[in-house]
Amino acid sequence: MSKQQQQSARGRSNKVMIFTCALVLVAALIIGLLINNATAGSRFENEIVAMNDAFSSGNNQKIDEVLKRTVSSGNYARVETSLKSYVGDLVTNINDIKAVTDNEAVYDSLEGSYLAKNAGKLDETIVELTEASKKVDELTKNADKLYNEEDVKAYIKDQQLGENYSQLFIENAKLFYGDDELRDNYKNTLKLLRSSIAVEIEAIEYLKNHRSDWEIKDNQLKFKNDAISKEYTKILEKVAKM
Repeated sequence: MSKQQQQSARGRSNKVMIFTCALVLVAALIIGLLINNATAGSRFENEIVAMNDAFSSGNNQKIDEVLKRTVSSGNYARVETSLKSYVGDLVTNINDIKAVTDNEAVYDSLEGSYLAKNAGKLDETIVELTEASKKVDELTKNADKLYNEEDVKAYIKDQQLGENYSQLFIENAKLFYGDDELRDNYKNTLKLLRSSIAVEIEAIEYLKNHRSDWEIKDNQLKFKNDAISKEYTKILEKVAKM
């Protein structure tokens, strides 16, 4: 073989080696991306399970811990953060409802012990109950959006992801807004709470307008007039009809 043929053969050999190495590097890159994507998908799936478990537990500390972290990567991370943003707003709404029900005026306003302490401040009680009612109205509007698919889709819209990832978000969000029993219980709770507060306001206003006709003895509300007592009882009976 001539020197020129040897050089040409070596050149071809070098090109084959370079081409082969390039293929190996590209293949390794593709495989690496696929593995990373699969790993991100697995982390995402595991995190969804963890989030659902935390939500079901009702443990706020555990819920906050899960919602504040991001464990997946790439497009999965964008789906994860969007989903957690939605669930976070749902949890906030639930906690705000609980804050209303835990309010002393809402919880105890018709109890003898509460009236004993606040007999001279019934106007303030009415104001507090009215504010609580407005808060429930606000929470009801929020709940309507949190359980409406088109409004929920807005959480992923700005991410500008492909159809597959957007659908992944919807499928997981639907575990919450698509649960008919959960949604109905949620909305019925708000409806009942608002109606209960309305009865409390009416009852406290009645007591305020008939302040001389009742007193508190041994933390029990006692009326001095049977007619007044019966009218007050009629107001309270509205709760049983809800």
